[in-house]
Amino acid sequence: VCWMFLGSWTATFNVILAIPTSIVGAFIFMKLLGFTLNTFSLLGLTLAIGIVVDDAIIMLENIVRYGQMGWDRVNAAYKGSREITFAVIATSLALISLFVPITFLGGIEGKFFFEFAVTISIAIALSSIEALTLTPMRCSLVLDTKPGTSKFRKAFDDALDALSVFYAKSLSRVVEHKGLTLLMASALIALSLVGAKFMKTEFAPTQDTGSLRLLFVAPDGKSMAYTDERVRKFEAIAMKHPDVARVFVAVGGFGGGGQGNRGNGFVVLRDQKERKKGQIEVAQELRELSKSIDGIKIIINDRGRSAFSGGRGNAVEFTINGPDPQKQLELFNGLKDKMEESKDFFSVRSDDATLLPELQIIPDREKALQTGVEVNELASLINAAFSGATAGKMTQGSRRNEIFVQMKEIDRESKEDISALYIRNNHSELVPVGNVVKFENTRTPQYVYREDRVRGIRVDGSLAPNVVLGDAVKEIKTWAEKIFPEGYLVRFKQSPDEKLFEIAWIMILGLIVAYMVLASQFNSFVDPTVVFLAIPFGIVGSLFALLLGGFTLNVYSAIGIMLTMGIVKKNSILLVEFSNQLRDQGKESVNAVVEAARTRLRPILMTTAATLAAAVPPALALGPGAETRIPMALTVIGGVIVSTLFTLYVVPCAYLLLSRKRRKVLIEKEG
Repeated sequence: VCWMFLGSWTATFNVILAIPTSIVGAFIFMKLLGFTLNTFSLLGLTLAIGIVVDDAIIMLENIVRYGQMGWDRVNAAYKGSREITFAVIATSLALISLFVPITFLGGIEGKFFFEFAVTISIAIALSSIEALTLTPMRCSLVLDTKPGTSKFRKAFDDALDALSVFYAKSLSRVVEHKGLTLLMASALIALSLVGAKFMKTEFAPTQDTGSLRLLFVAPDGKSMAYTDERVRKFEAIAMKHPDVARVFVAVGGFGGGGQGNRGNGFVVLRDQKERKKGQIEVAQELRELSKSIDGIKIIINDRGRSAFSGGRGNAVEFTINGPDPQKQLELFNGLKDKMEESKDFFSVRSDDATLLPELQIIPDREKALQTGVEVNELASLINAAFSGATAGKMTQGSRRNEIFVQMKEIDRESKEDISALYIRNNHSELVPVGNVVKFENTRTPQYVYREDRVRGIRVDGSLAPNVVLGDAVKEIKTWAEKIFPEGYLVRFKQSPDEKLFEIAWIMILGLIVAYMVLASQFNSFVDPTVVFLAIPFGIVGSLFALLLGGFTLNVYSAIGIMLTMGIVKKNSILLVEFSNQLRDQGKESVNAVVEAARTRLRPILMTTAATLAAAVPPALALGPGAETRIPMALTVIGGVIVSTLFTLYVVPCAYLLLSRKRRKVLIEKEG
């Protein structure tokens, strides 16, 4: 990019040096802060490459411009750097101020993006320091500004000059109708943002993690051998699949249940390069194959759809809250039927709604009183017989061990075994336990869950391949409003819309901080307002890129939009700041704006091209984690392109309309 626009290898090398200075420096600070090299910190550094060179490009281009005007290297470096210092500081501070609020993002995603925000902010700060100090120094020592003589060089320079002339002429005509231009631009933004309501939302795009979660549920009362036989059948079927590398299964319960009719496990897929199908397709094929195994329910969860969605690792997780447990079960069954009938959900289940057989031993207090049996003694006896108790301690050599007593397993399998026990009453007489207790066969929930002191049922399930979480949440809430009576509700820990709303507030906070920074830099409230006009076009471009690419609005794309908002302000700052300089020198406002726009066209195109060049590789990523990098990169590409095209015309019009008066300052002439 630098060589094409400037035609100098020394200038190109000067800009390239900004990358290791900023990136290596960022690694040093990451080490000091205890950060690790993970997906998010490396993603920040990847996107920072296109940003950190912007300051060096802006500085270098202005120095080269003076060199091409005939100035010697030292004076060109001094004059060019002094003229552009304000813009470099303003753009960097405004960009960093947008990322700082990301550190306040809550939840697990906030912990991930904390390192992303801090890493990219450090890289930007170091790039500004490098551009203000090392870049002018290197230019004063080694900088070749002689025009190139190759055919390509001349053709490119001629094309750039022609573009500059065309832009200046077209801008002169557009500013004559600045009010109409701003009105049309506002209408375009409004129409574009209306379309954003139809965008699908989710926490994060579906990722191919290379693993599937397995849950096995056999009928109540079935033995571990029964469950193990069917689990092994599934294991054999899964291992025959060409895309499956390993299968891990365990029989005997999950979630602390320990039931013999339950099991869990994982299916590990081959590396993405070694398999032909994605994780979703493999999961669906295994579900179809598992239907051939009778007598057990096999649930296969796609773990790639559960990022940031909850704590139990499922794509859909919510709680049914209400006062009556029996009514909760009825509502769960009704809601489950609707979810499965819609074909948007499958494997809808709840351990809290599972009723297990239970034998309740109820003391007959009247008979216990008549026979002189203490109820607490009765409870201790039954507990010791079935759960065991410490009867004493014994010494063996130098070791002292506890004596643990418990009835044999064969002697504690039925209520008859309990009735056959004897307990000593107050008169030291032995009384059969069966004479003082009653037995009741019932079914009770496996777990009793409470949330904010309210009884609840936790529900989870999987989504069909083409269904996103945002639509699923809205669908479930709509059904709940129709069938749930007063006092009962469906509660999600946090829906995608709520998380995106939280990020939107963080964006607003970042914009407020950035506005305050620019207002203090420009010593004006008008100039930052003009600068911020580039942001709506960046947002529109980002949303359009997501729609065109078929991606959703999620945490990653929202962070990409925030990054775009910071980048697109740079072009506006360059135009507004240089227009102010020319007006301070006594030039008429229209002429100052047109000249500033034409002069800053080349650095704007250079920084735009550099940013796009850095964003294209993540957008084309095909390796692991590409599902998260692509939407973030696409938002940057779309936002930068659209914003650059409109900023070149809208910002000058807004500047002339809002900044009609400017205090003239005394400019010291330089020899």
